[in-house]
Amino acid sequence: NTGSKYIMIIRMLVFTLAVCMLQLITDFAIVSNVYCSENTNTSSVNPIKDNGLKGDLIIVSNSNARVPVVIPNGCKAKVIQAAQDLKNCITDSTGVVLPVIEEKDFTGGVCISIGATSIAESSGISVPHGSGFHDEKIIIKRTGDKLIIVGNDDDPFNGTQDSVIRFLNIVIGADYLYPTEYGKVVPRKSVIKIGNLNFSEKPASVHRTQYAYCSGDGTNIEKYNPEYQRWNHYGGTSIHHQHIM
Repeated sequence: NTGSKYIMIIRMLVFTLAVCMLQLITDFAIVSNVYCSENTNTSSVNPIKDNGLKGDLIIVSNSNARVPVVIPNGCKAKVIQAAQDLKNCITDSTGVVLPVIEEKDFTGGVCISIGATSIAESSGISVPHGSGFHDEKIIIKRTGDKLIIVGNDDDPFNGTQDSVIRFLNIVIGADYLYPTEYGKVVPRKSVIKIGNLNFSEKPASVHRTQYAYCSGDGTNIEKYNPEYQRWNHYGGTSIHHQHIM
């Protein structure tokens, strides 16, 4: 009946507004707090001589961070979030905290480059751009003592975020299977090292969304949705669609 239709529409509007507000709060918190950690300088890196130049690139070993994570100067919140997700997952897996720094604070040498840095450019990486259906692309490439993780970050895409998650899937075996407290899986590791790693990827589906208001056991799914959505490549190119009412 008409009353039920109006109630459904109101519920959908309230849910959409809540999601938008949560995203705005999350973005503000990321920009405000990401550099407040005590581990935001290269002094927390215990380097290995010739790391990545004569064999594997060692990220973590013997409970020590062996590389910093470098992001572009003044980059978008989505790239900062991608770096944080990488840092947090590696910490969850190994107990080791990698420092996250901007390029202006990087003095050279071994590193993980996140986003469209000059490091990526000098390593011969052609950073993807564009906002069309087929412009989404991620790139993960190790070149000597550099690990490049980047993607198309032109709106509406989150390519670097997607690239980071694929890296964590492949190298650590981590995944987010269900949006609850116990849905995230991060295997324990004492060593993280990279051998030959060089691939690019485009999504199989250009439009990736989900609709989940509650769970069967009453768990507040929305509490976990932002991180769950990042881990499951939520987004892409928006395609308008609706039910016939």
